[in-house]
Amino acid sequence: MRFVDADEGYYLLAARLIHDGEHLYKDFFYTQAPGLPYLYSVLFNLPGSAWLYARIFAACLNAVCGLVIYQQVRKTLSTRCALWAAALFFFSSWILEWHSTIKTFAPATLFALGGFYSLQHVQKYRLALFISGVLLSFAVLMRSTYGVLIPCALYEILHTNIKKDERKIVSVLFFLFGLTIG
Repeated sequence: MRFVDADEGYYLLAARLIHDGEHLYKDFFYTQAPGLPYLYSVLFNLPGSAWLYARIFAACLNAVCGLVIYQQVRKTLSTRCALWAAALFFFSSWILEWHSTIKTFAPATLFALGGFYSLQHVQKYRLALFISGVLLSFAVLMRSTYGVLIPCALYEILHTNIKKDERKIVSVLFFLFGLTIG
């Protein structure tokens, strides 16, 4: 686990300014995607150190990422493989170093994993396409480089077991509507 990263203060300052009513890109300079300061600005309503709360929040997001990975691998392979996958995720040096800090990695990864996890439930629930679009939109709002996942999701939607072309078009529209709303 890292002690303090230089960007953490920058991100929390942006979150504090948004909490105080300032407007991103209009009232102050910010070089990142807009989602993170809005997500962390809620922590300034709590008493005490926002930095400590933000670190705990990042750790909780990371734990949920591991649970999503566990659930998906357990569903597709086995419980033993799922435990290994979750352990490899949790104890990866990259995850320990970068996902425990107040950065875009943990929330963006969680939203991306949630978006693709919901795509696995399209056959049961049509709303899963909409939810997937919203979650992937949130991932891009956290970290703009995650935008490359949108064509991957569209490829997954178009190459599922949907037989009729009309249903594929409706599925893509559900996904794009969620992407737009997010």
